[in-house]
Amino acid sequence: LDIGVVNNGTTPTIYQISPTGNNWLAQYPTGSYSSRQPMGTRVHSYATINGTSTHQVVDAFGQSGANSSSQTVAYIGLGDASSVDSLVVEWPSGAVSRPTNLSINSLSELSEPTTVPPVFEKLISGGISATAVTGYSASWGDYDADGDDDIYITVYNGNNLLYRNNGDGTFSSVTTGSIVTETSNSFAGVWGDYDNDGWLDLFIANINQSNWLYHNDGGTFTRITTGSIVSDGSNSYGAAWGDYDNDGDEDLFVANYNGQVNFLYRNNGNGTFTSMTTGTPVVTDQEYSSSGAWGDYDNDGDLDLFVANNGTNALYKNTGDGSFSRVSTGDIANDAAYSISAAWGDMDNDGDLDLFVANYNDGTNSLADYLYRNDGNDTFTKVTSGAIVTQTRNSYGGSWGDVDNDGDLDLMVYQSDGNNRLFSNQGDGSFDEVLPGTNFGRLSGSVVTDGGANFGGGFSDYDDDGDLDLVVVNHNEPSAVYVGNGSVDNHWLTLSLEGRSSNRRATGARVTLTATINGQQVAQTRHVNTNPGGYGSQSSPLVHFGLGDALSVSGVTINWPSGQTWDTTGVFADQSLHIIETEILPQFEKITDDPVVESAAPSLGMAWSDYDQDGYPDLFVANYADYNGLYHNSGNGSFSKITTGDVVGITGNHQSGTWGDYDNDGYPDLYVTRSAQNNLLYHNNGDGTFSTVVSIPPTTYTYYSRNAA
Repeated sequence: LDIGVVNNGTTPTIYQISPTGNNWLAQYPTGSYSSRQPMGTRVHSYATINGTSTHQVVDAFGQSGANSSSQTVAYIGLGDASSVDSLVVEWPSGAVSRPTNLSINSLSELSEPTTVPPVFEKLISGGISATAVTGYSASWGDYDADGDDDIYITVYNGNNLLYRNNGDGTFSSVTTGSIVTETSNSFAGVWGDYDNDGWLDLFIANINQSNWLYHNDGGTFTRITTGSIVSDGSNSYGAAWGDYDNDGDEDLFVANYNGQVNFLYRNNGNGTFTSMTTGTPVVTDQEYSSSGAWGDYDNDGDLDLFVANNGTNALYKNTGDGSFSRVSTGDIANDAAYSISAAWGDMDNDGDLDLFVANYNDGTNSLADYLYRNDGNDTFTKVTSGAIVTQTRNSYGGSWGDVDNDGDLDLMVYQSDGNNRLFSNQGDGSFDEVLPGTNFGRLSGSVVTDGGANFGGGFSDYDDDGDLDLVVVNHNEPSAVYVGNGSVDNHWLTLSLEGRSSNRRATGARVTLTATINGQQVAQTRHVNTNPGGYGSQSSPLVHFGLGDALSVSGVTINWPSGQTWDTTGVFADQSLHIIETEILPQFEKITDDPVVESAAPSLGMAWSDYDQDGYPDLFVANYADYNGLYHNSGNGSFSKITTGDVVGITGNHQSGTWGDYDNDGYPDLYVTRSAQNNLLYHNNGDGTFSTVVSIPPTTYTYYSRNAA
């Protein structure tokens, strides 16, 4: 490589680097689907250099100093290697090429392939069953805690399905355990860690039978058989976990159809739930409800609730005291349709949650889907133009996700009457429908042409490559996973959050990211676990951000449900981060397993003193009609109970004790008051023992003594 330098006030200078005797390879890319000079093309070279197998990664960039540019070439130093074992080229369009017959010590052209992978590519042989089932919902969740998302699919009149992510892009069907062997009429299956043990538990909403709750025992499941949460009979269509009272554990909302009241179960924090039957309209309004979606639409730190009804939908504002008030003004609170589900997402990057509502055309209610823009002042504006809200279809749900990693949320809508619809966010408040062979600069793939009766699904980056993948559940047809190919020239960042003072899944946390994208400062906001996708479907809890051309993030801020705030700056793009909340420790923590707290005696007084002068205060406890207690401080946060000696060897009506070195020998002595009995004085012998003093007047008179000093 040679260097050209432009100097201020002097002539330009070219520095020619002398040959080193090492070999090299230079490739300049020529794009077809990508730009003609596709900056950002990534080249992987594999060669044996100085006897060591070496993998190098080089990005072909053309930037340089101020107002300057370098040639868009990928230069690779090869040392003593006389050849390259292999070369892999990743193009900005998503295409991948593996050129052969490479000439070293020369400049050659790399041509982009004329075919590129689609935005979504259907997983054909990855372990997802091709057998048709009456599927209703699909939920992503890492049930085995191995770091990648698995899939649970509910089935009506059959066995539910669990697919374990193998970590190599494929899945294996789990065939043992009651979670997949019990015949059910299941509509919804939602993951939640209700006991905060780090293992995802599962609630299943059934119709014409009781609902089910499975506790995760470390990768296997035990069905819970007691409590109202599993004994309430109903026609439950949907469910959603959310810590609505911010006490650090997830509560559960269950949507019931056929004019029943809905269920709200408050988590007691000990593995049990209390069914809330009064005090909030969430559980007293009688509706035909299909699903509910938690979301903090007013950014006040607690979860609000939207319920999709066959009739007038309901928005419940969390009042912050464990109750809710039903919002009565605005289109969002008064629109009536056969609404199936809803999904919150900040579609316009203004920092607050907007809402998509999927509507079904049953012949009576023939309405397009709803889209509400949050105005940031507790009100919403109904969007009335654009393809999302002007087509009347049979929609069952929608999921927000930045499919093309350009820095704003796109929308996937699941249709029970044919092809699903994918809408590309244009960044100006409008959306374009991704039709076959259009948008995103290349083919959309079969995700919008496969048809079927699609009831739901959700996004996840199940292969951890930085772009969103998709699961779609079909009714009476096989479900499908679509692998996302994203955009190689757009960057990304994913965060997984682990609550400690907040609930373990960090449900309700708000994450704000700022970055410079295409020359503009952009702030994006995601709310954790507020993005369902139909009847009880769930997108991944992973927080995914598309970054466009940004190579780094200027700032990330997390507002945890506990009220804590975490932030950082200068984060590099194209990585996954795991963020653990700092646990808020109480000022005082009750000790329950120490000799000091084991006695049930009627204690009336206590006094601290370092009676053995070891640097740690010891404790005397005066007990009425019982033996006194003397506890030696072990110096490690625990105490040992003294069981012999004068201080603890006599019963009496002890009232209090006070320490003082009455003989100035350097060791504190102890005076004990008693009621209707002689008071007691104990002399400290300096060796950890005490002797009773009988000749001092205060010990020979009988008083009703309570205290002494």
